[in-house]
This record gives sequence, structure tokens and C-alpha cells, in this order.
Amino acid sequence: MPFIEVIDCGCCGFFHPHKSDGDCRDNADRLTGDQLDAQFGTAGWQIAETAE
Repeated sequence: MPFIEVIDCGCCGFFHPHKSDGDCRDNADRLTGDQLDAQFGTAGWQIAETAE
């Protein structure tokens, strides 16, 4: 099963793949925790740490 790192977006309230182009309007990259669980399993994704 694939593993994915996501970013918790403060602008739109969704998660985006870490390698997203950063465009919150791209619906394919707007994911909820439930969607990530269904697609990758509860252990198949994590929130990426971001540099502050």
C-alpha cells in the first residue's frame, strides 16, 4: 500500500499532497482525513513537518 505525506492547509482547511503545486483550487488535491484513510489506510499517510 502506498504511503503519502500531506500538508495541513491553513487556507482551505483540507490536506494537500506534500508534492502538490500549492494551488488550493485544484479539487483533486483537496483531501479530508476520511478520504486519506479510505485511500491509504490509517497508517498510510501522515502530516508532513514544515520548516517554520
